[in-house]
Amino acid sequence: MIIDIFGVIGDAWSDNPITDESIRRQLKDKAEGEELIVYINSPGGSVTQGLAIYALLKEHKPEVRIIGEASSMATVLACAGSKVMMADSAVMLFHKPWSFTWGNEDEIEKTTKNLKTLKESMIKIYQNRTGKTAEEIEDILATDVYQNAEQCKEWGFVDEVYKPGEEDLVKASLSNKIMAHQKIRFYSLNNNYFNNNRKDDSMDLQAKYDALNAEHAKLQATSEAAVNDNTKLKAEVAKLTDEFKALSGDKVKIEQELESARKELQAAAAKDVETEVELFLAKIQDRILAKDRDELKAELLTLRKLEGNENAVVNGKSLYARKREELEARPSLSSITQPLPAAQGKQEGESERQTLARRVQELMASDKVDLNTAYNKVMEESN
Repeated sequence: MIIDIFGVIGDAWSDNPITDESIRRQLKDKAEGEELIVYINSPGGSVTQGLAIYALLKEHKPEVRIIGEASSMATVLACAGSKVMMADSAVMLFHKPWSFTWGNEDEIEKTTKNLKTLKESMIKIYQNRTGKTAEEIEDILATDVYQNAEQCKEWGFVDEVYKPGEEDLVKASLSNKIMAHQKIRFYSLNNNYFNNNRKDDSMDLQAKYDALNAEHAKLQATSEAAVNDNTKLKAEVAKLTDEFKALSGDKVKIEQELESARKELQAAAAKDVETEVELFLAKIQDRILAKDRDELKAELLTLRKLEGNENAVVNGKSLYARKREELEARPSLSSITQPLPAAQGKQEGESERQTLARRVQELMASDKVDLNTAYNKVMEESN
């Protein structure tokens, strides 16, 4: 729900006055739990009316937005907000309550006492809002000049300074029109000097007043439509936000599942490669030394990972394929049948083939040569 406090506070300044009764009627339409936003652009007005309106608004803990000025008694109404926001271009003006009076000294003294009482009520409201001492509030009331938004925030009258949005600008335009209407109304009162002495101008002002009234109604309708659209947009944004959060949660879950599946595939692929290498080594086990098996396995696994890398290809063949061919080309120790003379180091209990295999392995270890070279050398020795 939105309540606009635009113009002078009191019951004699416009056709739609800002009074405790008008505010009470509006609050009757407020639903239970409904948010209340109060816009203020007012130069102030009646202190007693203002105190009553403050009490009515305070009960509903509204959000207050100052979009033009909040001067004099309007500063008290702003203090009714549980949160007070002030446009960066808005101003506030604080001063002590004042009045007109006439009569004897007793009447003057009564007026002075009344003004002090009203000031004390205002000071208590300001203290509740800012946490300042009565003396500090007295100093602020003595300034009696416009204060910008940052100063008002520093004093504690404002919670947040903000840049007005489109809805606020529409409200500001509407409020300025209303205050213009009130000025015309004031100068058009039948007992006003301006009206009694300048009839022709007064009639012209009345026509302008009527035209402004019509524009006011149009702006009010535009403002209400903008508020409704804004409410709908907020609901749509909230819905889309919830949907986005849900989709984000699904996205994270899917990404986690994909990562898990990827790791499983990588593990399975690695296992397949390891199995492939193991089978190959088993196939050529009679061509390699047992002590070299683990080293060859590690080398083959490394080369296998480079499959598909163009930098790991020599003369059209991958390093992995070339290594396999080199290992497969080695002679089988089990196929060595040519005997060695006993003088060549046959040990007791060895067969000729066992002696040949042992000598080949010894040469490979001592001379650091491959199987073919070691085999040929042993054969030369036998000859």
